[in-house]
Amino acid sequence: MVFVRKLYSELLQQLLLVFLILTLIISITQMMHFLKMLTDGKITLVALYKLLALTIAHLLGFLLPPCLLLAVLLTLARYYIDNEMTILQSSGVSQAKIYALVMLFAVAVAAFLFVLTCFIYPNHESARKDGMQFALKQMVVQKIKPSTFTPLADSAVIYAQKGSLSKASLYRVHLFKQSTHSDAKADSTKPRIEWTVLYAKSMHQLLVDGVNNAAPSIMFNHGALDKVSLTDGSWSHTDFSRLRYILPGVNFITNVWPDNLNITALVQAASTNKAAAGLLLRKVSSVISVLVLAFWGCLFGYVRPRQGKLNMLFPALIAYGMYTYFVLYLCQKVTAGTWLPWPSFVIFHIAIILVTLVFVCIRYWQAIISRLTYRQTT
Repeated sequence: MVFVRKLYSELLQQLLLVFLILTLIISITQMMHFLKMLTDGKITLVALYKLLALTIAHLLGFLLPPCLLLAVLLTLARYYIDNEMTILQSSGVSQAKIYALVMLFAVAVAAFLFVLTCFIYPNHESARKDGMQFALKQMVVQKIKPSTFTPLADSAVIYAQKGSLSKASLYRVHLFKQSTHSDAKADSTKPRIEWTVLYAKSMHQLLVDGVNNAAPSIMFNHGALDKVSLTDGSWSHTDFSRLRYILPGVNFITNVWPDNLNITALVQAASTNKAAAGLLLRKVSSVISVLVLAFWGCLFGYVRPRQGKLNMLFPALIAYGMYTYFVLYLCQKVTAGTWLPWPSFVIFHIAIILVTLVFVCIRYWQAIISRLTYRQTT
């Protein structure tokens, strides 16, 4: 039917438009964060492009449910405002059939989101980990130019006489750092000012994988470390063969388990691990939220011609925010082991169904009142 193709075409156009707008807004915010890291010397330009591309791809699954809610709301609201809904109903197309077609579109979006979150994203998480590790490895050595003083993020300055970028190593390195901290033994009103001066024959950057994070650091080889206090004049000297210097202000999550598990492995892990159970519940809730929000979009999309297309936009956004908050709260409780996964999941969605039925009754009653008022005026 021409009407069905037109409805699906408009739903798809609104979905893509809302998704592009929200992606642009969030990407600009993330881009500013990455640019700050670039100017602070934490990542290189190549790493910035890779991290930004991976971040935008990761937004797809997060933005699909609210985008579908807004797409359904805007499409149906336009039908009501332009009186196309009245024309369709007079042509024999009932309101229930239109809602059924919208829900069929939502089922297709939910199936796409299920494949995306359960099969594609596990590989994407591994790729994002590799991208972050690439950014960390490119962090300092690629930005230090030989025979040039280069500031680091913690008010330290590093100088190398020569270097080899291909080997990620620098030679005849000097590090200067001023630190200010309170001394419990001295007067608390006078902070302790200390200078750290380090010399090493060579330096290379390494990435140490921890259980939950990656700590990018510099390894100095064969040198000396001097610390001088400007407050009390104390001085210390230490010779070392190897000394590790952890880069400040950087902490990327690299342990992606259980995010890197496909749906089969995740279901198996959820029976024994709380974190896996919480993640599985979040993925299932994300897919179901597409259907819930699409139906809510049908209800919020009912507007009178004089009310305007955006009349129910703010209530719809409030409903989405409350729904998302309770879903995240449920997943957090399951991850912490406070609540059982599936009983909590069932009780929560039964409550959602009851709330939806109450809202349906309210909207149905409003429609009856509107018809009675229209008949009395005519």
